[in-house]
Amino acid sequence: MVYDVSQIWGWLVAMLALGLVVGWVTWRAGPGPGVFTGWLRWAAVAFAAGIVVAYFDWLPGRSGFWLETALLAFASYVLGCFLGGTFHRLFAGESDVGAPPGHEPR
Repeated sequence: MVYDVSQIWGWLVAMLALGLVVGWVTWRAGPGPGVFTGWLRWAAVAFAAGIVVAYFDWLPGRSGFWLETALLAFASYVLGCFLGGTFHRLFAGESDVGAPPGHEPR
């Protein structure tokens, strides 16, 4: 994977930046659905399966490189989303923008 990172580091930085923007824009206050509900559960299972396949080198050659690239890009994007949401919560503060009627902060 070190080789992969050395070859695609620019794209990984771009995915991290995109995740930061998406995390900032889509962050919302209040409780949401559980962490692993709906499609996210299956995405986590597919990611874990991809990690296992990449770790044991079951997909050699170019296909393995593309699998590792996709796993790195996805992890970079998710990390960016998490950091973007965290930064929004820390630095943007709470606002009532988009709050449904009757749920304005006091």
